[in-house]
Amino acid sequence: MSGGGASAEGPAGARRSAGHGAGHGASTGETDGAGTGETDGAGTGETDGAGHASPSGAVRLTRRAVERPWGGEHVAPSMGWPRSGKVGEWWLASCYVSDKADPALSVSGVWAGGDDAESREHEADSDDGDSGLPPIDELFSHWLDGPDAPRGSDGARLLPSGDDFPLLLKLLDTSAVLSVQVHPDDTVASTQNLPNGKTEAWHVLAAEPTACLFVGTADDVSDSDLLDAVQAGVSPNQMTQLLRRVPAVPGETWLVEAGTIHAVGPGVTIFEIQQSSDATWRIYDWERQPARELHLDAARAAARDLPAAHPAPPPGDRPGWHLAVRCEAFALQHGRVAGELALPSEPSWGLVTALSGQGTLRTDAGELALSPGETLLSWGGGTLVGDGLTLLYSVAG
Repeated sequence: MSGGGASAEGPAGARRSAGHGAGHGASTGETDGAGTGETDGAGTGETDGAGHASPSGAVRLTRRAVERPWGGEHVAPSMGWPRSGKVGEWWLASCYVSDKADPALSVSGVWAGGDDAESREHEADSDDGDSGLPPIDELFSHWLDGPDAPRGSDGARLLPSGDDFPLLLKLLDTSAVLSVQVHPDDTVASTQNLPNGKTEAWHVLAAEPTACLFVGTADDVSDSDLLDAVQAGVSPNQMTQLLRRVPAVPGETWLVEAGTIHAVGPGVTIFEIQQSSDATWRIYDWERQPARELHLDAARAAARDLPAAHPAPPPGDRPGWHLAVRCEAFALQHGRVAGELALPSEPSWGLVTALSGQGTLRTDAGELALSPGETLLSWGGGTLVGDGLTLLYSVAG
């Protein structure tokens, strides 16, 4: 729905979806077609230290399905993907390697080129592990570190190394409430034998009429108060009274800073951008069975009693770029394409995730098609072509 950014409410249990337009900016106002100025149709590319233009390009990233006890069944049909059971997370872009046994958590990879039907069928097969490909994280991180990764005319690297890739992108699909949890910031993470902390942001894609988010603690409840209550014993109803409950509104974007106690309620679809980390300190799991481990001591060290967060409003329906959120770790823009739209010229690389519609990304290296749910890693600029194509553009801070 244009204007408000959300369609009219459907029947009970149906998820309202964001209209995914691009209008006024959440903090900086409307930008022009390129974010910092229009470019020509092919994009101008980045320049190296000698002032020579480096060609633009892009590769397709494969997605990976991760089952969770709270997982839903909404994302796959809404994106036109094969149904995959109760999938809680679809990892779209990452070089993160989990220390857990489940190889599905070591996710995301590169599908370099290939818009033919056979390559798309092979890519789709990789979601359920039947493709016979090596672990997806190896493909992506090895590609970033290998000879095929793009370099400037001076030989300089245009993309981060696999070890330093800073972002993790996901789609969340909830049929039950997530655990109450908190993530450490970089400083606390260094004391907990972690390479970095985890600030994240949620862009709400769809929500059932009564769906909610929990962002921080309720008024007059400190983080310590909540943790003390958990240690003393608390019921699910009592926990909801300790948390700050807000409605899940399609199109809104929430910055969830590291140190914020939070949870996501059932019936929500979220695009999540975060620092490359899976560090989650579980505080409360709603008496779910089988019981999962809690991390109360680590959570107490990570929780920071931050001021109440407020969302960026849904974008409007005008073509162009709209800033959804910006912080030290990353920035997220919402885009709507009506004809052509140049990628932002800064920084030098980013991640393009299609939300609705069909289109292509045109670069010096050629064109890659975009369909809902697909993510491309691009560098050096480029031009999106389509009519009614809506997308998110993620960059590191």
